[in-house]
Amino acid sequence: MLDAIKNERDSLLTIVDNGVVLDSETAGQVNQRLSIMNNLLAAKISGNKSIDRDCELQMAKLVNEKDAFMTSVVLQFSVGHQEFIQYLKKYNLTDREIGFCCIYALGIKGSQISSYLTNTASQTAYNINLSIRHKLKDVIGDSNLSTFLISLLSQSELQQ
Repeated sequence: MLDAIKNERDSLLTIVDNGVVLDSETAGQVNQRLSIMNNLLAAKISGNKSIDRDCELQMAKLVNEKDAFMTSVVLQFSVGHQEFIQYLKKYNLTDREIGFCCIYALGIKGSQISSYLTNTASQTAYNINLSIRHKLKDVIGDSNLSTFLISLLSQSELQQ
C-alpha cells in the first residue's frame, strides 16, 4: 500500500511540477490529497502515531461527504489518469457513472460502493452498474466490471 501511495503522490507532484494549469477546485483537491498522502507517508516512515491519527481524521473527513468525495475522485482521476477518464467519456458515461468507475478502479467492489453510499439506495447503485455495463457492453463483454476497470486503469497508466 505504501508503494501505491508513493506512486500516486509522485504522479500528482509531476503534474504540479510540470505546470499543468488546473482550475481552482481541482487544484484544491490535488493539494488536499497531496497533503494527506505526504502526512500518511511521514507517519508510516517515522512511526509517529500522532501524525497517523491526524491522517485518519483527514481521510475520514474526506470520505464522509459522499457526494463531494465522488466529485473529488473524478477530479483526481481527471488530473492523474486522463486517459482513463477520456476513455469513459467516449462511451457517454455520466459524471456519476464515471465516479462509480473511478471508485471501482480503486479496487472497491460494487457491494462495498453500495454500502458506502448509504444515502443512495443499493438499487440505485445496482442501476448505475447496469447502465455502465450497458454503455460499455461492446468492450466489456462478459467480464467483471471491477476487473475490467482496474485493467483499463493499468493500461492507461502504461500509456502516460
